[in-house]
Amino acid sequence: MKRKKTSGQLSMTDIVVSSTTRVAPAILASTVTTVCALVPLAIMKGDIGSIIREIPLTAAIAMTISFITSVTVTPILAAQFIKHSSAANKYKALTLIVITVCALYAFSDNLQLTGLSFISGPLVAGLGYLKLYTNKKSKLPDLFHRFIGKLMHSKDHKILVMGVTFVLLISSVGLLFSDLVKKRLCLRVMMLTSLRG
Repeated sequence: MKRKKTSGQLSMTDIVVSSTTRVAPAILASTVTTVCALVPLAIMKGDIGSIIREIPLTAAIAMTISFITSVTVTPILAAQFIKHSSAANKYKALTLIVITVCALYAFSDNLQLTGLSFISGPLVAGLGYLKLYTNKKSKLPDLFHRFIGKLMHSKDHKILVMGVTFVLLISSVGLLFSDLVKKRLCLRVMMLTSLRG
């Protein structure tokens, strides 16, 4: 949104709509994937099902609400913050203090600061300071784009990536069957030992 606003060609409403439209399918896909992964746990039967059912249901409902919030409320708030970003520079120090205090108490034990609190607080404060007060651009996105570019522009690399992905897929399916084999072997051993005893 910020990049589109600096170009000055679109109104803020158009920027919000185009940006949200661009990222919404990816967010929806990840939400649906996670919710579908939780469905088997939610419909599990028996004693274990009755114990565990609330956890996947809560997670699925929270993720669904999070998706709705991310495509409705968040873009509107982002537009407001970007619109008034020059005024927000006044509050950098306050933001840094609030973030540091939250990091200190995030790892507290009944509001008593612990050793982990004293590690996380300064760490978050330092990272927050770097983010808020330095204008250095991170090299990580450039490294990632170069790495992906090298992988995707060469036919040999594409074949290698697809091959590794296929081997990992087959290996993960093989792990499922190896677990079944282990269960059958354990069951046979238990039956044999019980027959002998």
